[in-house]
Amino acid sequence: MFSSLQAEIKRKGMSAKDLSNLTQIKYDTLLSKLNGRTEFTRAEMCKIKAAVAPHMSLDDLFDAG
Repeated sequence: MFSSLQAEIKRKGMSAKDLSNLTQIKYDTLLSKLNGRTEFTRAEMCKIKAAVAPHMSLDDLFDAG
């Protein structure tokens, strides 16, 4: 799931734990959302975009394809 997001996280040299700390999204919650078990809220998406890829649109970053 979220191949663009996963690629950007990797490009930044971040772990899911790092992203969790930066965005203040609980680690277990973040993992569940990254794996597609639950959906991101718009606020969470905006926090992640700002931390990982401010140059990308939300649609491109969170493309589930």
